[in-house]
Amino acid sequence: MNAIKIIHATPLSRTVLLVVVEDSVNEKRDVILLSNICKDSLSQDYIENLEKIILWPDDIQSNKKCIDVTFEIEEFLFDKVNQWCRNFSISIEQLVLAFIHFCACKNNHVAFKEWFSINSILNELASTTDELLRVRAELLKIKQRFGLDKQEAFLKANKDITLKEFALMLNGRDCQPDLTENELLLAKKRGFVVVYGDSDDRVEFVGAIREEGYTNPMVKDSPAGVLVLSEEGKLIDEDCELYTENIRINRNVINVYYYGETRIPWTFETKIPHEIFSTYDGGYDDELENDWDEYQRCIVFELSALSTPCHIISDN
Repeated sequence: MNAIKIIHATPLSRTVLLVVVEDSVNEKRDVILLSNICKDSLSQDYIENLEKIILWPDDIQSNKKCIDVTFEIEEFLFDKVNQWCRNFSISIEQLVLAFIHFCACKNNHVAFKEWFSINSILNELASTTDELLRVRAELLKIKQRFGLDKQEAFLKANKDITLKEFALMLNGRDCQPDLTENELLLAKKRGFVVVYGDSDDRVEFVGAIREEGYTNPMVKDSPAGVLVLSEEGKLIDEDCELYTENIRINRNVINVYYYGETRIPWTFETKIPHEIFSTYDGGYDDELENDWDEYQRCIVFELSALSTPCHIISDN
């Protein structure tokens, strides 16, 4: 009867099996790496059959030629491996020797190559995971810088915000409203469109749509520009027949004034149901009551209003 007993078996890959063996006669233990014998499930019958054919690893003999082998290993990994060895009453030197014996045997080359191919993939995956963690940390810093880390709470707190409340949220800012990423996302979710002037000849549409309209800043006494939107929120070209027709019935038309009849640089007129909010040169100051610094009277409307016929005024 074979005195070798397998007291522990661990598949390292599809083709490599690590076993801790015990010689019950001599009361000693060792570790062996085996190839091409791993099964999906290590049944008791399989272990018993393996015990009948397994050979005890050769003992190191001091009279043979030997070389010193040095491994560099992280302290944390060494402690883990050393603890594992102690649990099975073997030494870490025995484990290293088992690995060297396995690599040196030419019959194991196929299993060895496959095993290290898998390990290479795992190492690359670990490296990629580390990189993703670093990117995630940097992304969190960016989110914190722009307040995006509080986005979910912001959207939840304002999920039922009205058009008037949204206009009040933007009121009093410096020159352009400059919506934050959270406010832009909120506008998209609620279907709000913010309209404001930028530079001296450009009108910005942000929120539920993203468009740019251009005007003539040289015109003072009449609209510097007449912008017409389709029902989907797209600006209609002046050469389009629909542009002329919409102006005739005053449908989805926005008149833009740049230093018109008022001293305010930007003002807008439209029959589209909307709310108005103001921005100021330097921002609004309650103590100074600086109405004279009003920079523009922006508008905000709901995208759905563009397809609602209630604001159409026909000549007929």
